[in-house]
Amino acid sequence: MRVSIFFLLSFVFLSCNHDRFKGFTEKSSELYYRRIALGEGIPYSPDSSFINYTIRFAPFDSVNPVIFTKAKSIRFAQTVFSKPEAELLYGLTQGDRIELILLNNPKLFEKLTFEMDTDSTKNWLIDLEVDDVVTTSTDVKNLEDPNFVEYRAIKDFLQYKGRGKRFTFTEGIWVDKSMLDTPDIIRFPEEITLDYKGYYLDGTAFDIPDYPLKFFRTDQNQVIPGIMIALKYMHPGDSTVVIIPSHLAFGETGSKYGNVPPNKPVVYGLKLLKPGEYVFPE
Repeated sequence: MRVSIFFLLSFVFLSCNHDRFKGFTEKSSELYYRRIALGEGIPYSPDSSFINYTIRFAPFDSVNPVIFTKAKSIRFAQTVFSKPEAELLYGLTQGDRIELILLNNPKLFEKLTFEMDTDSTKNWLIDLEVDDVVTTSTDVKNLEDPNFVEYRAIKDFLQYKGRGKRFTFTEGIWVDKSMLDTPDIIRFPEEITLDYKGYYLDGTAFDIPDYPLKFFRTDQNQVIPGIMIALKYMHPGDSTVVIIPSHLAFGETGSKYGNVPPNKPVVYGLKLLKPGEYVFPE
């Protein structure tokens, strides 16, 4: 009797496990996908274009119906993905969709969603829809497109003003390559003391605080998303320079104090202070 019950439960489990991935293709042990190619316009390539996309996502399991509880529109996305995930995005055009099942894959989840306040350790069903593909080719796209103007400004900075450092691109920002020399990303401490200076690409300072900023890692609204990404690569005591495009800085509206205009990429000098390194005045 017990043997019969065991086989019955095993059959039910395997049936559910099969149904939940029905129609999806396995890309890795943590990632399943289904690509819906509708497509029009310019194909996306990380080397020559930007992808603007909207994602909707919901907790994924084999029993409950899918209800997409959150949505996020990401403009000017330049996320660098590692294989095999990178192959999912090549050649996408406007209107294309990808449905992803992420089985406890926080690394890819964070890259797709950046600053989303959602538990990245769960299993998620993600619906990604391409809103637009913006090429960097002058032959195809209007030179006045804000995405293109911003891209060219960053590239010019890297070519002419960033020669003293080896910048590399990761998770939507450019960081000093020496920060990535260690093989593992070091999670920054729970309590953060951060000294920083903010500049435009032309070197004009727009934010030089009187004191370092002290905050908890869970309170991510204290700094712009691009800085939170940079902190993931820093040890206490490290200093670095990061270049942050507007979609991970102050966006299409600019800063609330008016010191950073809309669609403005920024440069930050950052120092993650060691515990007790700075004594705040009374």
